[in-house]
Amino acid sequence: MTMAETDPVIISGGGPVGMVLALALHQRGIPVKVLETLHEPFMDQRAAALHPPTVDMLDSLGLAGEIIPEGLIAPTYRFHDRVTGDVVVQFDLTDLKDELNFPFVVQYEQYKLVEKILALYGDMPGFDVQFSRTVTGFDRFDNHVDVEVEREDGSREIMRGAYLVGCDGGRSTVRKLANIDFEGFTYPENFIKIGTYFDFIEHNDDVVFRNYFSDPDEWCNLFKVRGEGNIPIWRGVFPTRVGETVGEATTPEALQSRLQLFFPKTGDYEIAYANVYTVSQRVAATFNAGCILLAG
Repeated sequence: MTMAETDPVIISGGGPVGMVLALALHQRGIPVKVLETLHEPFMDQRAAALHPPTVDMLDSLGLAGEIIPEGLIAPTYRFHDRVTGDVVVQFDLTDLKDELNFPFVVQYEQYKLVEKILALYGDMPGFDVQFSRTVTGFDRFDNHVDVEVEREDGSREIMRGAYLVGCDGGRSTVRKLANIDFEGFTYPENFIKIGTYFDFIEHNDDVVFRNYFSDPDEWCNLFKVRGEGNIPIWRGVFPTRVGETVGEATTPEALQSRLQLFFPKTGDYEIAYANVYTVSQRVAATFNAGCILLAG
């Protein structure tokens, strides 16, 4: 049976997980249909680190050679004590060069991975990505699944697939429709990510592309990415106080205060963006419910 004669695997969610899964299936001759609620790829500033096993996996899909030149190569991690200013320890992945095919982390925003896959494969037969499409229900049968999909204008259609895979994140509609429990808990504090154009390496010899700062009251992770238009951005991740609202955490004064606590300097930081996220420790009770699957 040819790809055109086979029911596609329908993937709900066109983020990094959904697009990588689509590519892996496509390269095995399995037709895919990716349905994304948004009208275009989401420029999510959350994830931006591809660790050696992930780079290995992307290399098996023919992507490593595409993304490595566009990312930042980060072989070292440094752990700092904010109070003393000391570097506590450094880990260097090049020490594992005989064990790892890629002894480094690639600092590469994952929304760029989505864009890269679309650019390379979006026009290929059997690789169908549809935006402004939301999965709203499904009916399971012995040899296929009928998926109800809502279009941007509110109209609906039924799509037939061999499987439906939920790659639609922590609030997954597919998981909820399949009545799969999401076991665990959500932390009382949120995380805030603050992006700035200030170049920390130019002003601090102890800083590398990947940094972790300890503190008795507040920690910080600091990473560098290429950003858009080749204008680099440094991303600081901090915990918020329990009960601190998004509005309180994202005032200009609060953003400057957090950065100045860890990296004091004269004058304000130029802020590129600031986003607040909830953080959970949860896992689906199962990732396999017959023709309904979860990934991510």
